[in-house]
Amino acid sequence: MTEGVRVWTADEPLSDLTLFGDWDYMASMVSSLRIHLFEHGTIPTWNFLLCGGRPELAIPSSWAWAWPSLLAYTLPPNAALLTLWLSMTAIGILAMRSLLLRTQ
Repeated sequence: MTEGVRVWTADEPLSDLTLFGDWDYMASMVSSLRIHLFEHGTIPTWNFLLCGGRPELAIPSSWAWAWPSLLAYTLPPNAALLTLWLSMTAIGILAMRSLLLRTQ
């Protein structure tokens, strides 16, 4: 019988328990941004981590030149993705609340 690993209590960091960057579309992009900035001192125009590479500027969902890149540069990939998801959810809930209060 194989015992599963509990993510929150495991000794390994979360980034070691997730899929490799080549298989994870968004985490690969965040990893690429961090590597380019911290190791090469530039903002990338090519993501070399995803399936051999792709042009960052041609992909609409790329964070390379958008405001979520601030999260990518300050947080590890998985934390950046979760932070963006939670903050956009909170903004959506507040906007819906404001809309519903205005229409009553």
